[in-house]
Amino acid sequence: MFENLYNAMMFISYIDVKFLFNGSIVTNPIIEEIDFFQQYVLQQILETSPFDLNSLPNLKESKKKFKNLNEFYSEASEKVNKLLKNSNIIDTSININSTTIQIKECYNENDSYLVYLTCSKLNSFYDETIEIWYRKLGFEQFLNPNTPELMPPIDSSLVQNDGMQALNILRQETGWKKMDHIYIIYNGKQLNVDFILKGEINHMNFRIKKEHVTQLLRCRYTEIMKNYCVLLSSILHICNTVAYDFYYKCLIELFKSFNKSKLMVEGLYKSLITLNKSSIWSVSYSSYSILQKILKWVADIINLLNNNEFSQVYNDDLLDIKKIELVKRLLIVFLKFRDALRIELYSDLGYMKSRCLMKKSFYEMFQLIYDFKSSVSSIEISNFQWPIQVYHKACKFFNTFCENVYKSCYEDLGFKKVDCHNKSLDVKLHKFTVK
Repeated sequence: MFENLYNAMMFISYIDVKFLFNGSIVTNPIIEEIDFFQQYVLQQILETSPFDLNSLPNLKESKKKFKNLNEFYSEASEKVNKLLKNSNIIDTSININSTTIQIKECYNENDSYLVYLTCSKLNSFYDETIEIWYRKLGFEQFLNPNTPELMPPIDSSLVQNDGMQALNILRQETGWKKMDHIYIIYNGKQLNVDFILKGEINHMNFRIKKEHVTQLLRCRYTEIMKNYCVLLSSILHICNTVAYDFYYKCLIELFKSFNKSKLMVEGLYKSLITLNKSSIWSVSYSSYSILQKILKWVADIINLLNNNEFSQVYNDDLLDIKKIELVKRLLIVFLKFRDALRIELYSDLGYMKSRCLMKKSFYEMFQLIYDFKSSVSSIEISNFQWPIQVYHKACKFFNTFCENVYKSCYEDLGFKKVDCHNKSLDVKLHKFTVK
């Protein structure tokens, strides 16, 4: 029964009601609640030992099972009562527990008869529920359609089979575990990574699953860009204050790290291109899963690094006029880029709460600077070396951040495994590509 109800709720969840009832609040299917019951029942089915309180060899095990059953009943009752309390379509004043009423009427009978009556009524309840609320509502036909009228629609603008294949590859990768602090907000409901990636992608759920996945990635990639910008600003602030006596050497280390970040940014760029070419990300300017801004930011960074001399700076004991002039020119370019990115991020983050719930805070510049300074002991090194070690520590932290992002958000998400079959990028994205 619970398996059928769960499948029915999942089918309803695949209908993108947000677009069917634009501007309206639509109740979400009770998937998690039914899954709670289903998982408990499946767990009990796997238990093969007899449940007999009168059998001495199994008394300890049976008591444990009975204790677990009571705990399950308490939690289940709480979930059901919460559902009833929050429901505006069920009249809770009507007593619908006919099984309990009939058992009370037979309370003078012997215990074995009551057990038989209860089990009989429960089995009838299960059968009736499956028949009335699953089969007769047509879910069996919807989930296993054999007529063209019931087949799920396929977007003619997408190569849907390629998209399903790519999404099924990506969802099984380990990198998603790094996003367990992110919940997307979809139709007023908070959806975590496990829910978004649960179940195989097919024609029935592809359209909504790709929206969920791309919205999740938008949240994660925005978080990355925000922290990336804060880290760069933190190192620059250290150069301007803590390491002012070593200003140009500090800037050189900053630009070296900035240039190294190209690998991370290229990973994000490749993942976005793959999402579009594989028909997972469809360009839409009115969706929460819009990724154009992320693509613009990473393409701008790659173009900046490709078209300037950040790779030409290196640190040694010699700071001649030529090197200082190069650093000054790069600083002007860097500041212009940093300020523009910060403004765009600030504008985008103003709307982020409507699509993302972040369980982890963004980096904060002055807290980072405090941590970098605190991590370098002034007792073990000279006052002369302390500021040098601070900016080295900050740059090392930034380098590690970029390496981890590249691994978790490109390699560990499986983008290298996706075959785009030489498909072209959406023409609307050409202006955001690397030159």
